[in-house]
Amino acid sequence: IFVFGAAIVAWTVLELDETPVALAAALALLAAGATSAERFYAGLGDDFIWLLVGAFVLAAVLQSSGLAERWALQLVASASTPAALMYRLTGCIAATAFVVPSTSGRAALLLPVFLALAQALPGPRLVRALALLFPSVILLSACASMLGAGAHLVALDFMDRLGADAPGFIEWIALAAPFGLASSALACALILRLFLTRAERSAPLALPRPARDPLTRRQWGVVAVAAATLLAWATGGWHGVAAPIVAVGGALLATL
Repeated sequence: IFVFGAAIVAWTVLELDETPVALAAALALLAAGATSAERFYAGLGDDFIWLLVGAFVLAAVLQSSGLAERWALQLVASASTPAALMYRLTGCIAATAFVVPSTSGRAALLLPVFLALAQALPGPRLVRALALLFPSVILLSACASMLGAGAHLVALDFMDRLGADAPGFIEWIALAAPFGLASSALACALILRLFLTRAERSAPLALPRPARDPLTRRQWGVVAVAAATLLAWATGGWHGVAAPIVAVGGALLATL
């Protein structure tokens, strides 16, 4: 009753943002022992739904802060040839599978990066190769992480219902990341080979340097929250806090 009343006051009298108030209230009920984790998960049908919700909020904050686009453009800015650019992009795109849930979410996150690079590349053939690279690597690298696609969470739920041992965040990476990264690199090599000539692959490339303004206090906060959430996911077997609860906590800190 106290948590419910406090949330109503925060929403109406204090006029605080709805999302952080709701997430804080939900976590307060768990912390106070007023409800169990199972009943908390049942609110949306399954614990994996909460994991998706928390991860989507975290991804949305990374996108709105401009950090994802900034890091990607800084990573590829020094690429001297189209081949080097595309291999660097492959690594950058694959890395998003460990933070951003679902392939569509990663596509939305990376679209500004593609548009910025497409405007700077000389010639439509390079742009076409880039347009093939982004969706190919987004799809192929999805298997590298438990969060890479919503279907993974469905599969984990089925394993849990059947009584099988479902892999955790780190166990999934150990099993699937080598295949996801290798297939992404192979796709990049094939696109370079099939859609660009040898001269085009090795031609000098000069990309505009992204702004190197220092991170704002808000951006540093987003970096800290994202890093802490990933660390908590990776060490779930040690501290015992379930991944969905970690995701909700990360979403709360990110919105704050």
